[in-house]
Amino acid sequence: MTDRDYLRATLVEVIEKQLTDDIEVNTVKFYHQILEQGMSDERSKELLAFYLEMYIKANYNEENPYSEEKWKAFLDELVPVYHVPGEYEFDAQEERKNLRNIQRQYGKLKSDVEEHEDELFVIESHLLVLYELYRINALEAKKLFIS
Repeated sequence: MTDRDYLRATLVEVIEKQLTDDIEVNTVKFYHQILEQGMSDERSKELLAFYLEMYIKANYNEENPYSEEKWKAFLDELVPVYHVPGEYEFDAQEERKNLRNIQRQYGKLKSDVEEHEDELFVIESHLLVLYELYRINALEAKKLFIS
């Protein structure tokens, strides 16, 4: 596991602890809002963990980096865009056309795509959060991933 994976797993554990012990009211409230949008339990926790990571980075150099008031203000400023499976629907003809384009650009898709699907959803959530927080466009996001 990379350092990033350990950090992500630790933050997910923090969110789970806050939810199970009902420690942080704002986290629980936001978690239920995410669930109401149709996101799964696991993805909701990952999204909250990512928000917590962004909050920590934004407040890293302050004397008291975490307070309930700051966390609530941070969550209130967010306007999340949720990805709900099935949201992007298209017919069979469009599907074939898209698959041909993908195969032309990247080669044949392997049968083990499903094992990477969760990671792709996490990356998509991160990109949406980055856009919402910092208004980072596709070109700037590409620069972040390349460097």
